Amino acid sequence: YNLLAMFVFDAYFLMVAAIANDAGDAQLKMMPGMIIFLLYNGFFVTKSDAEDWIAWLLYLSPLYYAINGIAVNTLNDGVSSNSTGYLQSGQYVIDTYGFEELPYGIPVLIAMAVFYRVMQALALKHMHNLAH
Repeated sequence: YNLLAMFVFDAYFLMVAAIANDAGDAQLKMMPGMIIFLLYNGFFVTKSDAEDWIAWLLYLSPLYYAINGIAVNTLNDGVSSNSTGYLQSGQYVIDTYGFEELPYGIPVLIAMAVFYRVMQALALKHMHNLAH
């Protein structure tokens, strides 16, 4: 999950760089996406914390899928909520933050990376008058 999230961020940054006129412009254009990616990641803003009208931003963040997948795969220790050691278990963290098994997490991360790469290529071709 971490590697895939890195690929998505790499593709996103390269797409923004392809759209921008210079480094300063790229930093300005990169910030709205980064704010969404970093805040709406399932850890800082959880599904239960987000209002219904803005909860869809979680699904735009590659970190949401990465953190969710890492948490479930790492912390799922099978301790039930009735168990005496529940508060010290990884399952307690999963339940507290509302992490869940997302079978579509890896395909979504791959699709995001491909989407940003295609947008980068289109931006380079059409916005900077590069030859075919």
